Amino acid sequence: MKSKTTWKLGFNAFWWDGLDREPVLDGCIGSLVDMGYQAVEFKVDSFGSQLNRDAIVRAAQKAEAAKLAVSNLVILRSLSQAEGRQQAVEDVSEAIRICAAAGIGALNIVSGAAAQVPAYPPESWWRSSTRPDPAAWEMLTQSVHELVKVAEAEGVDLALEACGGSLVCDFGTTLELLARCDHPRMKLTFDPSHYILAGQDVGVAIRRLGPRIRHVHLKDAVGRRGAIGEDFLFPLLGQGATDWPVFFQALRDVSYTGVLSVEFESFRLMEEIWQRDAVQAARLSKQAADRLIELYGQGVR
Repeated sequence: MKSKTTWKLGFNAFWWDGLDREPVLDGCIGSLVDMGYQAVEFKVDSFGSQLNRDAIVRAAQKAEAAKLAVSNLVILRSLSQAEGRQQAVEDVSEAIRICAAAGIGALNIVSGAAAQVPAYPPESWWRSSTRPDPAAWEMLTQSVHELVKVAEAEGVDLALEACGGSLVCDFGTTLELLARCDHPRMKLTFDPSHYILAGQDVGVAIRRLGPRIRHVHLKDAVGRRGAIGEDFLFPLLGQGATDWPVFFQALRDVSYTGVLSVEFESFRLMEEIWQRDAVQAARLSKQAADRLIELYGQGVR
């Protein structure tokens, strides 16, 4: 049977500061609903400096009441470095429990970076002066094994996102993570921008990782890994190097039917031109995403 593949379109609401305050939360949800978004992605940092269980649960309830699905919750903690690792695991564990209390099915996490340590003695000047701490993978492995136990107990999926600058940053390191933690609750958030910056084939990555993909970001990229603004940018959707026909076809090939969540990270535009106007970012992103999906995302299989 042939059928069109459809996805819910969401927006990462991290540009709204102070979602623990009712007027800000109501404004965020109302704006996204009015624009036609079907889902929202919340970040724990938007609810204050501490993990605010009550505020996040309230936000999820209000979003659902407004027919806005909560695709996931985001927490960014380093799970791969010795310093602060235990606190990071505790924070992520609490975020898992918050997801369970709020009825949010997935928690978006990252691996964290690998600390740099001296690589070779000074006399070996022709070699790199530093290298990633070889213990980083062992620390990350220990962390995720602890966390999947909590996730299993609470009925929540972990959706780890490969990010530039992190230990898990691309296709190969994602495969290494999954080899080290082959647990049914260990899932992935697939963000094409980080694969583009690594010079990797987005279609191949999606097809290979498909069974583990729990959540998908819509974000474009141009350049190569390095310093943002010098080596790469996250431009408006459609202005970067993402091959959108290949991207959407691969999602259809792996039967992905979840949320496509716009992650708007055109930072200079946001700061200097729009002065952190989250509504403007969401509106322009919606127009671009709708057009991309119209052009490339509604193929028949």
